[in-house]
Amino acid sequence: MDLVGYDFPQLEISLDEYALPGPVLDIGGGGEGVIGQLLGWDVIAIDHRLDELLETPDGHDKVMMDARRLGFSGQFFPTLTAFFSLMYIPKREDQITVFAEAQRVLQPGGSFHLWDVTLPAEPLEGSDYFVVSLRYGIRGKDAGHGLWDALAGREAGCSSLHRSGGKGGIDLCSVGYAGPLFLS
Repeated sequence: MDLVGYDFPQLEISLDEYALPGPVLDIGGGGEGVIGQLLGWDVIAIDHRLDELLETPDGHDKVMMDARRLGFSGQFFPTLTAFFSLMYIPKREDQITVFAEAQRVLQPGGSFHLWDVTLPAEPLEGSDYFVVSLRYGIRGKDAGHGLWDALAGREAGCSSLHRSGGKGGIDLCSVGYAGPLFLS
C-alpha cells in the first residue's frame, strides 16, 4: 500500500529572545530537548516515552510522565512550554485533559508557550501523514529536524488545540501558524 503525505513548507524559528521565568515545565520535552537546550537547569522536561528522554541532551531535568496526569502540585510552575509536542496527541479528549492539567499546575498569571502547526483541510484531504521541516536557532546556533505524524483519526493543529485548550480551562490569547501560541 502506498502512503500519501503532505509536506509543509519549511518553518524557521529563532528562539534567541526567550527568557522565561522558571521553573519551566516542558511538555513533550524529549527528543532534541529544544526548550531544555534553550533554558538549561530551569527546565523540567516531561515525556511519556523513555527513549525520547534518553535521546535528549543533558543540562536540564528529565522525567518520564504522562501529560494527562502531571505529578506536580497545583499552581507550581510560572511557565509551561510545548515545542511541537501536542501535535502528537491526536484525540480531542486527551488534548482537553492535557490542557486541564496544564491549567492546574500553572501559577496564576503564568504563561503557556506553545509552538505547533495549523493543519489545513486542503491539501491534506486524502493524505495519510504530514511532515514539518523545522529549522530553529538557539543562541545563534542553527539546528533543525523533521516532524512526522500520521493523520488517521486526528484532530490536531492550532485550531484544534485552541478549542481543546478552552475546554481545558486555558485562556487562549492568540492562534497562529507555527507558533508561538501564547496561552495564559
